Amino acid sequence: MFWESVEFSTPEYFIIAGIGVLLLIFIPLSRRKRGLAIDLDYWQTHISSKGKRVLIMSVPVILISLLLAGALATPQSISRDSKLIVGKPVLVVVDYSGSTSAATEFHPEETMQEAAQRVFVNLTDLRADINFALMIYAKENYLARYFTYKNELFADTLDNWDVLMRVSQQTRTADALAAANKFMSENTSMGVDKAIILVSDLDYNANDLPEMERNIDEILAGGIKLYIISTTGNEKTMAKMPQPAGVTVMSSYDAESISEMYKNLTAMQTSVIRTNETLVKTSIIPVIMLPVMGLFGLCLVLGETRFRKVP
Repeated sequence: MFWESVEFSTPEYFIIAGIGVLLLIFIPLSRRKRGLAIDLDYWQTHISSKGKRVLIMSVPVILISLLLAGALATPQSISRDSKLIVGKPVLVVVDYSGSTSAATEFHPEETMQEAAQRVFVNLTDLRADINFALMIYAKENYLARYFTYKNELFADTLDNWDVLMRVSQQTRTADALAAANKFMSENTSMGVDKAIILVSDLDYNANDLPEMERNIDEILAGGIKLYIISTTGNEKTMAKMPQPAGVTVMSSYDAESISEMYKNLTAMQTSVIRTNETLVKTSIIPVIMLPVMGLFGLCLVLGETRFRKVP
């Protein structure tokens, strides 16, 4: 299992160095035949050549050379580190269609975009152990952030609303709900507490209503609570939204309802959202150097004791 987890960052260095070192050992580069070359005439002047002592002495030299060549290839051991991400999964789906750039007759002090930003910032600032994910949509929908508890990861998303507006057109709320349901199904476990918060001006095409109702029913069937927050505060518009059991529709200006929703979110049971697996690379050069130092020591001991040729 250990060797299966080992990889060489620069295997070409091992090949080049290995071949080069072996050539230096077995083929002398000069007539003086000194250095690393295994030459019987050279070694016979330094150690006793009776028996197999020269052959024995050459083994650690070869091993040391190959190990050092292997170290040049930067060997690494790769292992997987798994961490369980636990929390309360809540997906916030924010409408950034062109119609949200205007203020409403009910609350002209801010645009619907600003109202959506305010709702989202308040939710993330008040979080306990809620793990928010963020999806933004107009004609298309985009998952901006996966579940996270770090507010700083949202700072560069909704704040860049002017950039989002360049690609915003139409409002496909039904498609956004379908995408939200799919995301929650794929990234959370069955039977755990979870919720979707739709923040929109609720300006949708009447022809989309049957599809919206179908998607809402599928969301509820998956055990997901659905909260719909209107950025206009128009009660007539909110009343047109499908509101089966498990769906709560409210205004972004209804502080009491927003507070109640937050209490419900914080009351959800903490569960495992996902497992994060990361690859951990550890250098095994220190492991290689241990036998190298041991073999060096063996050579020194043998060269100065049993294999030393006494004149």
